Amino acid sequence: MIINDTQIKTEAEAYKARVIGDAIVTAFGAHKVNFSDFSNDFSGVYGNAGSVIRVPLIGKTGGVKSANADGTDDFSIGTKTTEHVDIELTLKYVTAPLTIGELETGAALSDWASSLANDVVEDVQKTLEQKLIVSGKEVVVGEADDFTVSTLIKKVRPEVRVPGVAEPVCYLEGGHYASVIPMDKDGFDTNTPHFGFSKIAEYTSFTDGVVGIAASQSAVAVATRIPQSMMQNPAYITKYAYQMPELGINVLYCEWANPNNGTMTAGLFYLCGIEVANGGACAVLKTAETSETTEPSEGEDNETTEGETTEG
Repeated sequence: MIINDTQIKTEAEAYKARVIGDAIVTAFGAHKVNFSDFSNDFSGVYGNAGSVIRVPLIGKTGGVKSANADGTDDFSIGTKTTEHVDIELTLKYVTAPLTIGELETGAALSDWASSLANDVVEDVQKTLEQKLIVSGKEVVVGEADDFTVSTLIKKVRPEVRVPGVAEPVCYLEGGHYASVIPMDKDGFDTNTPHFGFSKIAEYTSFTDGVVGIAASQSAVAVATRIPQSMMQNPAYITKYAYQMPELGINVLYCEWANPNNGTMTAGLFYLCGIEVANGGACAVLKTAETSETTEPSEGEDNETTEGETTEG
């Protein structure tokens, strides 16, 4: 859904906005770990880097507030407090040169936009997976040939089911997914509850040894916003702001020209924050128990550098 459609004044603009939006939706797709699977706030209200968003956790209500020393409290009788997590927003983005050919040819524009959208998706997937794996407990589920619906229901679900919260979600690598989902997948809707999970999707892990993740929808809290400063900056000559509830994300598309040579650049921008919430309600599925990580020997360099979407 475009939330600043006043910028669209011609059929060509409407077509371009639709191509870019379709590229974002397709890149995420149903078979991905999406923000919408968890406690999230993706309001159409604009935001800024450094802003703090208070995100209520799905289905969680806090306990009764303790009385003050004089016997009073700060809430009226019967008021419930909602558990929440405060999320600080960070600006993230991917950009690329934009040629006349890409602007004039629908297929070329679609391919170009898909490349940018896939970079956004990869960053989202890596960040979410990292948060879930760090907070999750290891569950050994065996090889794909031995993985059954019974394993899913009896061994995995009890580890992540939280009373009062919507059914958990589950992501499985291809072999394990195929073990519990009909191979032809005819009639299987990823977003329809199955086997005690609100969603079962196929995904590819970024972490060695991980064959799946199952989590309560209160396991992490997410907030996304459209960058207000960019929306108000006249240097960006084209701006399409997308609010996508089905994905749980807001994304801003911008174009701008180099004043020295007139070359065009465009990119996708989004404000995002992700924090562990109910961390105990997550399971990291593996085929075998892993041993403790060996400490590096003296003098051994144990630093690694991982590429990621630029943050500002």
